Amino acid sequence: MKCTSVPGGGSVVSLSIRAGHPAPLLLASSTSDLIFIFSIDKDVLLLIRKCSVKLNGLPIRSVFSPIATAKRGVFIVSGCADGSVLVFDMEKGKAVNKLQGHSCPVYVVCLSYDETFLVSADSSGTVIVWQKR
Repeated sequence: MKCTSVPGGGSVVSLSIRAGHPAPLLLASSTSDLIFIFSIDKDVLLLIRKCSVKLNGLPIRSVFSPIATAKRGVFIVSGCADGSVLVFDMEKGKAVNKLQGHSCPVYVVCLSYDETFLVSADSSGTVIVWQKR
């Protein structure tokens, strides 16, 4: 077992792991307005990318897109303090899509396995189901 800290301080509010090649990947969202991607090599976490997202210190969760291919790459979906939902392309290290519909901070996001549906929920209890077109 190896312990590490997320760079930049702040509390880790969500973790997501996925199989990767050549090593598994770990997604960590923190209250320091950063999302981190680590490669897991044995018991060592190697930082490979970080993205800035407006979380305002709130416990907002981020998730990996379930489908990742060499052609498509790795995408992350995150709620935001401004009520939007952001889709990040990890190769580019930036947001490539912004969904707007909430009027409060979006705390939770979830993708169906086939990515047909994205569901987001905000601090007021509003749940929005987004369907891929």
